[in-house]
Amino acid sequence: DDDLKNAADAAAYYAASADAAAYAASAADAAADAAAYYAASAAAAKTKNQLQTAYICREILGELIINRVNELLK
Repeated sequence: DDDLKNAADAAAYYAASADAAAYAASAADAAADAAAYYAASAAAAKTKNQLQTAYICREILGELIINRVNELLK
């Protein structure tokens, strides 16, 4: 009877250990997915910022250059 209880306890322990390992693996996968998502979001935000900066520079510098050329042509 004690052997049967010990075997049942051992089986329950190993089943719980397997569940914990599966949960840890699932949590690690979720963390990796979140990291990849946020890395992609950061890259997209960086690209968007670079495009906005380039547009502003073109708008301001382009106008300054045109004005300077017009001044020189007078």
